[in-house]
Amino acid sequence: MKAKKTMRRQTWRERIVSSGKRDPLICEKCQCYYEYKGEVCLENGRLEIKVALCTTTRAYLERVIHHFTSIETPKKGKKKKKKMAQSKQSINFVCLVCHEKEEIPQQVVRDFDLMDGGDPAVPPMFSCEKCGEDMYPEYYKGIHGKEYRIEDILSTKKDQV
Repeated sequence: MKAKKTMRRQTWRERIVSSGKRDPLICEKCQCYYEYKGEVCLENGRLEIKVALCTTTRAYLERVIHHFTSIETPKKGKKKKKKMAQSKQSINFVCLVCHEKEEIPQQVVRDFDLMDGGDPAVPPMFSCEKCGEDMYPEYYKGIHGKEYRIEDILSTKKDQV
């Protein structure tokens, strides 16, 4: 009796590693392992989700695709100048404990807002370099259209006291 051994097909990662190249799921800088959640491919000039392992991943990939594909061309006239000035802006963040202020470039804040898969009611927040506590934006309009104001959080804290 002869037994036939079947070989399973290699994954894309196994094929890359077996060819002698570096592991694509290990970060070159910090050596952390990436967890594969899905992939997006360019098809007919559009970014399309090919694989999404869960609904959270699908929602995140859709937000990223929307962010990269919804870049509008500036309109003529006064709005163009306003748009250009707005892209160079920084968002002022204030520490809720020691009231230290820090300017963070708007693009960095938007990137963090985009990457955050959490509650859209909570703005992107950073840690204060002075005391380590949360910093809240003085004013920021999020990618979901929600506006965050420091006055709102401060008035809520006063009501609690």
